[in-house]
Amino acid sequence: MRLIRLSVTLPLLAAVTLTAACTPEAPRPPAAATPSATGTATPSGPTQLPTPSKNVEEPRALLDPDGRVLDVRWVPVASQVEARQGETYTVLDTIRSERGCVERIGARAVLGGGATVVGIGPKETCTWDGGPRLPANDRIGVRDADGTLRRFVTTEGLVPEDDPRQITAVAASATHVVWAETASTDLFHDDWRIFAARLDDGVPHLVAKAEDFTGGKEPLTFFEVQLAVGADRVWWSTAPADGEGPPVVVSRRLDGTGPIDVVAKASDSPVVTSDGLVVRTLTEVSTMSQDDQGEPAAEIMWRGTGLALVADNEATPLLSIDTTETLGTEEELGALSSDGVRVAFAVGDAVYALDLSREAIVGVHGGGVKPTTDISDEFREATTIASTALDEGRLVWSFGGGAGATTSPVYVLELASDALQRIVVEDNAGEVVAAAGNIAWSGFVDDRRTTTVVDWRD
Repeated sequence: MRLIRLSVTLPLLAAVTLTAACTPEAPRPPAAATPSATGTATPSGPTQLPTPSKNVEEPRALLDPDGRVLDVRWVPVASQVEARQGETYTVLDTIRSERGCVERIGARAVLGGGATVVGIGPKETCTWDGGPRLPANDRIGVRDADGTLRRFVTTEGLVPEDDPRQITAVAASATHVVWAETASTDLFHDDWRIFAARLDDGVPHLVAKAEDFTGGKEPLTFFEVQLAVGADRVWWSTAPADGEGPPVVVSRRLDGTGPIDVVAKASDSPVVTSDGLVVRTLTEVSTMSQDDQGEPAAEIMWRGTGLALVADNEATPLLSIDTTETLGTEEELGALSSDGVRVAFAVGDAVYALDLSREAIVGVHGGGVKPTTDISDEFREATTIASTALDEGRLVWSFGGGAGATTSPVYVLELASDALQRIVVEDNAGEVVAAAGNIAWSGFVDDRRTTTVVDWRD
């Protein structure tokens, strides 16, 4: 079976930590209540959510590299108040995917002032027949808050003889946008190409292609590319060059010169900090799964279990989660983001902000919504943190999942004051990003993926 990974339906991607979905937009189930135009709380009163819940009684312990339990300063989730449009935040832009054979615009990163980096899906996508070749190439652009769209120059022709490609990941800095493209339309192989362009001219150049990494062996085993960009380098996660084992994080100069270095093995989710690159580390641990009869059973799996600081291609452990007991299905460490001095991450329904300079950790546990149905996928979407963001002293995170099957919350924590606010997002898609005082989240409005970009008031 082949699945197209449409750029306009990929989750909203943060400027440093990126993720990607693998399915096109599907019809949405009827919402429990009529959403507002932006899929958020309205000035007349927010949609009421059930009482916040916890999916485990106590979060799993965090350990230092020597195995000692780390102290976490917990902010009570019960201290939350509802954020209100017009009082707490101002909506700057609303970006919706369109139906039919039209060009589709999807937000991928936030730049500030309401501007966003967007992926542009060609109108020819609707003619795709499910085969191995896409009908046309995606491209990158910048959309201003007033709706003005500046299309970057296409990457077609930069890799001769390539079939049309789709965008799978995006990252942005103050000066550049970098992105990954692939001609693959299935979940079994990847032929990634990494491109970069200056924000001010939109002219792309090739940073790297998979064949540069594998020495000609192509394609790689599929693994979701995750990107980060610094002043003069790009980092991304990929399957190993021989296709065996867990992913690795690699790096190359932003101008596309020099070797592709493997900077961290058994790692992914790179984020840039002032101290260096931070990655998620993976280990083989006992994890709850299902046996051949669909019954719960423990299985040894590669899971995200820690954080490491990378310098000179050497990874130094920062912390890990206690894996003495079998991990739950959604208990691995993940959802990394950074503002340069802090790193945010989540484990199940607990979110953390690690201050690298003070080695201090702030956490919030719970706050998801337990749905009335017993369907396990919906339970995970509603009670597992899907993404985080850090910006200007604020920690932002979202419950929910890519299917957007539940009305689950987005939270904003002011780290200086511990003020905690909650936003209702109808049919939450589970992605948040933040930059330059702007916060954005995604949901489904009238069965269309909708990204809301707001200015958060001080």
